[in-house]
Amino acid sequence: MISDNATNFISTSDELNRLFDAPEVKDYLVNKRVEWKFIPKRAPWFGGFWERLIGLTKNAIKKTLGRAYVTYDELNTLLTEVEAMLNDRPITYVSADVRDNIPLTPAHLLHGRPLTTLPYLSVDDDELTDPTYGNHDELNKLYTLLTTLHNAILASMGVGVFTSSTREP
Repeated sequence: MISDNATNFISTSDELNRLFDAPEVKDYLVNKRVEWKFIPKRAPWFGGFWERLIGLTKNAIKKTLGRAYVTYDELNTLLTEVEAMLNDRPITYVSADVRDNIPLTPAHLLHGRPLTTLPYLSVDDDELTDPTYGNHDELNKLYTLLTTLHNAILASMGVGVFTSSTREP
């Protein structure tokens, strides 16, 4: 873990160091390779990276929820979606040419693939007549709802909205 030098983090670190005297705690932290590091003193710009991610997360939640009350499961779902969006932000050059490779994202490093790809727009006729899929109108409504939600989360994070021409092949 890396944190800044706020007094609450330093106090917590001191408490954990006192707990280190217990062999079971020490063994657990060593086995999990938990180590607490602090950024250099009087260098607040070192934490700018995670502060920006926290700001993006808060902004996405505020714009998506507004003043709505949600259940734990709804909040958990929203946080999972926001996490997926943040992990799908490009960390390499994004080309304007559709034929170029997709940009590298944190999701590629964590999971080996993008997390927020939408299904293809084309659906086979036999899929539409399959009774396990529901009827065509319900599928269109669900697709529209999910696309709108996906684009609202992207827009709240300041990321461009996907269109059919910018999706992966």
